[in-house]
Amino acid sequence: MPLVIPDADGGILAHPDESSTLVPDVRSPVFRQPVGRHPPVVEEAVSALAVADGLGPLNRYASIEPIQFSNAGGVYLATSHDGLKSILKEARPHAGLDASGLLAPSRLRQEHTNLLRLQNSGIVPGVLDFFQVSGHDFLEMQYVEGVSLLERTSRLCPGLDPTGSADARISYAVETLHLLRQLVDCVEHLHSMGVVFGDLHPGNVIVTSGNDVVLIDLEDGRAPESRTLGLFNAIGYAPPAGFTAAESDWFSLSRVAMSAFEPAFAREILSPDVWPQLIERVADLYGPDVEAFISELESRFRDHSAVRLLRPESPPNLAQIDATTTDRTIARVMARSLASLSREHCLGDPLDTSTLRRFSYVNGTAGLATALHRSQVGVPADMVSGLTTAYLTSGAELGLFDGLAGIAATLSELGQHEAADLTCKTVQRAAGRVRSVGLARGLAGIAVQQIDYDLDFAVYTAHRATRRSHTDLAQDSLGRAPGLWRGSAGLAFAQALVGKAAEDAYLMDSALESLAMDRRRRRDSRPGVAGLGECDGRRTFPYLENGSAGYLIAYSALRLHDLIDGSSAYEDDVEAFMTACTSDLYAFDGLLRGRAGILAGLQSVSPWFDVATSMREQASHLRRSLVSWNGGTFSVGDQLLRLSTDVGTGSAGVLLMLLSLDEGTPLWLPGLINSRVRPRYEGR
Repeated sequence: MPLVIPDADGGILAHPDESSTLVPDVRSPVFRQPVGRHPPVVEEAVSALAVADGLGPLNRYASIEPIQFSNAGGVYLATSHDGLKSILKEARPHAGLDASGLLAPSRLRQEHTNLLRLQNSGIVPGVLDFFQVSGHDFLEMQYVEGVSLLERTSRLCPGLDPTGSADARISYAVETLHLLRQLVDCVEHLHSMGVVFGDLHPGNVIVTSGNDVVLIDLEDGRAPESRTLGLFNAIGYAPPAGFTAAESDWFSLSRVAMSAFEPAFAREILSPDVWPQLIERVADLYGPDVEAFISELESRFRDHSAVRLLRPESPPNLAQIDATTTDRTIARVMARSLASLSREHCLGDPLDTSTLRRFSYVNGTAGLATALHRSQVGVPADMVSGLTTAYLTSGAELGLFDGLAGIAATLSELGQHEAADLTCKTVQRAAGRVRSVGLARGLAGIAVQQIDYDLDFAVYTAHRATRRSHTDLAQDSLGRAPGLWRGSAGLAFAQALVGKAAEDAYLMDSALESLAMDRRRRRDSRPGVAGLGECDGRRTFPYLENGSAGYLIAYSALRLHDLIDGSSAYEDDVEAFMTACTSDLYAFDGLLRGRAGILAGLQSVSPWFDVATSMREQASHLRRSLVSWNGGTFSVGDQLLRLSTDVGTGSAGVLLMLLSLDEGTPLWLPGLINSRVRPRYEGR
């Protein structure tokens, strides 16, 4: 069992230092001398690895910086003593076994062979050297300065820019088609030289500052006419069964082209009738030249309606929803669809390993039961029965969204008051072991749930969360995961609600301080478009869980309870966070990391800001993304590879958001919490 530092959401992998104190276990692709005493066998291994004299050719570099690493080996940026940069790709012995039985060294040698065939073509990095150190193979290649096509799309695609204009779309289309036509030439040249790409996706295409394209990661050893299944295709770019290697490249390129204009195109894997919709959309937004280019690529391979990787045998189709259908009607149709499924079908995040994942509000039956109940669809008795005994689960999580606090709130709403009381008491008895201060799984969420059960305990818990938030470990945790779910914004939300309910000045003042902490984590992806930045500041997010929408919800709770007024210095930040919630494109539909959560953020500020048009547009996008399957209407889950029924990523969360729009109140929250943040519009 791994050692973790418990005073943080989810825990931090750790190891003991020389004084037996747990410290973060920092993983890296380069060898670091471990501290402390170790068993003799470990000491011998450390001594062997620490010998620098055996590094041979690696000694000619002044520095070697890791870019990425895996079990198969690493990729490094090497700088020579005279300042020249190159790329080192490592293949470790006896590692990286693939489905065809090839190990990492075999694939690296194949890449070396492919690059030599294409040497001086200008479409791949030049080969500088190939050598071995301590059994590890290294391919040294020319350093190509630029960004991946994937990164270029995320930076420049107008659909991801809420401030984008029609002129920007036209300019982007012209520049992007220039790059894509170069890719066509590249693939034609590869095939003429007897080489296939085999793993063509935007991350393997480098765009230079001169707007030229360079291909990387050419490990495929098949001939163009081979029908052997490729092994490297990224999800979404993998071809249908039966394609030749050459056809596979053209198929992948058609998806690369679409991804440059519609980054969420991979939804077509699950639902094949999405593709014609995408073609129509890019033609409308970017012009007929883009449509014609993709159509020409499709003419280079056979019909692609054949079996696709990860596509179900009976795939869903886009739901045909009349524009006049109300949100409540759609929500009730979805609720009846959920009720007709076999219990727990498509429920929950497959990666959730928590004890209560089957019952929790965000990923389990508590959230599903809430969605059915609020849609006035009967909750199955066996679902209720499972929730009433969840408190008996050994070592159960206690949080609002991942544990017993959320289940207690659901049981109370369902009229299961005795079971709710037992569950609340269990939460109170065990709350002392909770280390997280977050809203989703920590003390903040427990405090909010307890307001309507035991206000004194709610205040005590909120005070405890506030004091703990000032510790170094909690500050580190809050900084690593800003936002509503695990960050300071969620703590501020709880402090505001509990503080106002108890008229506790300490908590209300603390709410302002906590919100200010996440306000300082604002990062602008574009001028006037703000998200919350990760601790390293490289990525920002607009979502409810960890970004702009969640910040807006916390801000709204404070403003609704008169802790912030309209003249506040927060307004510039709020405008920038709101703008981040008005993009055309969001990859997923769900509440935590998708469009439903974006809508929740916009709705929360609607009493004070004119977001009606943006809300209508986002709601329209959300309705058009729904799918029909087995006679029911559902939402596609995160990663776009499966239907999902839960609150966090799937249909239950989407239908609760549609109900929220219909009733003008945040019905996506568990229990009675929504009544404490119900918008007031009389002042507008």
